[in-house]
Amino acid sequence: MRECYRQGAERFGWANRNLEPRSMREGNNPIGWGLATGVWEALYQKASAKAMREH
Repeated sequence: MRECYRQGAERFGWANRNLEPRSMREGNNPIGWGLATGVWEALYQKASAKAMREH
């Protein structure tokens, strides 16, 4: 899992994010860069995520 996090962070520029809380915005909308992992009683259900890369 840590290797997946490392590769993902490298690919979307995690190290280049602004570290100041609530500092990143697109217009009036706050932009968050984060990730999460969770396990609850080992139940699996469908999930989805969307990642966008701007050039």
